[in-house]
Amino acid sequence: MTAASRWTVLVRACLLLLGWGVALLGLSTVFARGPWQGWAMAVAACALLVAALLRVARPGARLVPCLAGLLVGAVPAVAPAWRDGRVAQWYEDPVGVLGMIRVRLVTGDAPVVVEGVLLDGILLACLVLVWAGALLVGGLDAGVASLLVPAALLLVTPAVLGVHVRGWMILA
Repeated sequence: MTAASRWTVLVRACLLLLGWGVALLGLSTVFARGPWQGWAMAVAACALLVAALLRVARPGARLVPCLAGLLVGAVPAVAPAWRDGRVAQWYEDPVGVLGMIRVRLVTGDAPVVVEGVLLDGILLACLVLVWAGALLVGGLDAGVASLLVPAALLLVTPAVLGVHVRGWMILA
């Protein structure tokens, strides 16, 4: 890997982080704006930038930087649950917590206020999706394909609200 191609991993990760920012803003019609967006961006920034920086430092390593990004990204993903004492609830009855999230999503009217276990679920989902992007950028060197993950989140709003989206908006 040449010196110039080393840095393209970091540039791709920054572009992917920008894509996540756009996707999270796009979700503000489904989920009410609030601290969850900052937490989700922190998850994305930690996971993507750590993976990219470690890949720049050690270009031969592919999986280790991605795993390190997952571990570092897990810190802001779990921090609100840890702070508010919901970790034990997740540990004791994860199926029950997922049921509470489902009920909250099904019965809530858009924009749904993101707090409590819904915040935890969104941050964990964000961690998994961001890690998929980190694997694509850092592990497989697939820059453009990694943008498909946050781009797919832009389709959540029309799906939930039943809004017609023009074809050019999907392509954008």
